[in-house]
Amino acid sequence: AFNITYENNAAAVTAPEGNYTVIFAAYDNGALADVKIKTVNVGAEGTVSVSTPEGFDTEGKTVKVMLWSSLNGMRPLCAADAA
Repeated sequence: AFNITYENNAAAVTAPEGNYTVIFAAYDNGALADVKIKTVNVGAEGTVSVSTPEGFDTEGKTVKVMLWSSLNGMRPLCAADAA
């Protein structure tokens, strides 16, 4: 099962073992203001913490995080809004 949550400037990713892409997106009044991408490896434990990328501007913005198996498919496995 796939799950992602975002709290305290970090995403908690739960997924089967493998490599994934985490996209951090910040929106200002509905318009995309900033986006950062991190590649993560989920091991046998199934859950990893991914810190917010350096320079990612969240001040006064709505944040969404998305977990992707591949950017080629352009479909997130799951997504979460900031808590």
